[in-house]
Amino acid sequence: MIPYTDNKEQIINIDTDYMEQPQRAYDLFQNRVCIYENIHSGHCEVAVCIIAFNRLDKTKLCVESVLKYTQDIEYKLVLLDNGSTDQTLNYFKDIVHPNKVIYHVTKNVGAIYAGTLLMREIKEKYMAFLANDCIVTSNWLSNMLICMKSDRQIGMVCPVSTNISNFQEIYIGEYQNMEEMQQFAAQHNKSNPLLWEERMRLIPVLAMYKKEMLDIIGVLDPGFYHEFSDDEFSARIRRGGYKMVLCLDTFIEHNHFFEERNLEKENISTNYGFLNYQKKFGNINPITDIQNYIRQYLLNIQLDIGTEQYIKILGIDVKCGGPLLDVKNNIRKAGYLFSNIKTFTTNISYYTDLSNIAEEVIHNDIQYLKKYYTPGSFHIIVTDTPLNSYMNSLELLDTILNLLEKDGYLLISLKNNLDITKLLRIVDWERIGGIDESTNIEIQDIIHQIEKHQIENVWIFNEPFLPEEVPTLKLVTDNFVNALSGVLGETAADIKEKLLIKKYWLLIKK
Repeated sequence: MIPYTDNKEQIINIDTDYMEQPQRAYDLFQNRVCIYENIHSGHCEVAVCIIAFNRLDKTKLCVESVLKYTQDIEYKLVLLDNGSTDQTLNYFKDIVHPNKVIYHVTKNVGAIYAGTLLMREIKEKYMAFLANDCIVTSNWLSNMLICMKSDRQIGMVCPVSTNISNFQEIYIGEYQNMEEMQQFAAQHNKSNPLLWEERMRLIPVLAMYKKEMLDIIGVLDPGFYHEFSDDEFSARIRRGGYKMVLCLDTFIEHNHFFEERNLEKENISTNYGFLNYQKKFGNINPITDIQNYIRQYLLNIQLDIGTEQYIKILGIDVKCGGPLLDVKNNIRKAGYLFSNIKTFTTNISYYTDLSNIAEEVIHNDIQYLKKYYTPGSFHIIVTDTPLNSYMNSLELLDTILNLLEKDGYLLISLKNNLDITKLLRIVDWERIGGIDESTNIEIQDIIHQIEKHQIENVWIFNEPFLPEEVPTLKLVTDNFVNALSGVLGETAADIKEKLLIKKYWLLIKK
């Protein structure tokens, strides 16, 4: 695209002679494919983009690993020097690659600016973005492309790595050098669709994006020049109808060591990011509504049906839908690639996010649950809201159990009625604050109700409080516990254990 200018006007000619008129389709994603197949015609399929700011030693390791372990795929190498003050630019100039382009930003004005610049400039169908402290490994790019191309709704793919949160890290044991790490990766990095996890959010130390998706949902939002930028971008990906996938079959090294942190500055950034996220997405909580993982409670699920069948899953008040993806990912590892997901929510705020995960979303009061579903119609049912948060909890439990097929699984949770926050709320309500809306249903009541259905297989898990959730945990002193022990007639050890339990989780096999 070359502008022609004279003294009177500017004419910009856009060459579309090579493009064909797109064929219309009735499917949203097929229409997108038709257009973008035209746009990307003649371009290299994938661009590998490395953004660097100083740290030349790490940049060299990153670039050298890309050159060495990306020889099976033709790619454009895009190097962006984000205002480095060392020799990064000169190093980029010396790199030999048949299809290389260098961008030089004269002054570092932030990573968001650099990332947005490349997202707009790159024309390739797929683009892989690497932080300059990533070290790639055998098959890293080909594995991610296989995953990306497997489903036209996949818009973002990440590998697993070291030194990362959000359950994106795998432990590979101690290794003495990068050669040992690469030996592990060579054995590990074999494409395996059973190890692809669809996620609500991803942290992109290395991420592959579909150009089509970026054009439709937009680039990075500079309003999130602080924490929760990854969460905000992930939300727009999902709400654009695209999927994010974590490739557990692809491992890279994140050569990152956490430096000394300014906690005061970090807390301010976190608070602003949290508030801006809620303002943008209608009071959705980016932590409790999105990161409500239940994966650790699903390990005992063993379905006894053919893997070619669709697994029918129902989510009841699962907020934005994270628990549904946990179930889907869990059964995928066992070979179940097909599922039919339905969800019931009592909170209309979650409807938009749920509709991008489930085939059907029902919004109504919980008392109307049985109106919408046929008894015995689901293999797996999961809930997130504690059962004793509802009125008529035991009756609701009967209703849910009746919706399960024989040998189906139900996961429910239960608020602990003897946790530390409830006791402190009683003795110091104004300072602790909040209203406890749970009923007095105890875990023994639930077990008794389950037994009425002649169910024998029940697994019980404790979810403890995190230290940051209850700043008053220091009040759980021996004197406090001993006093309660005398009143309740239980041992001090049992009392202390119960005080620190936030919720009970029950996995039930019908």
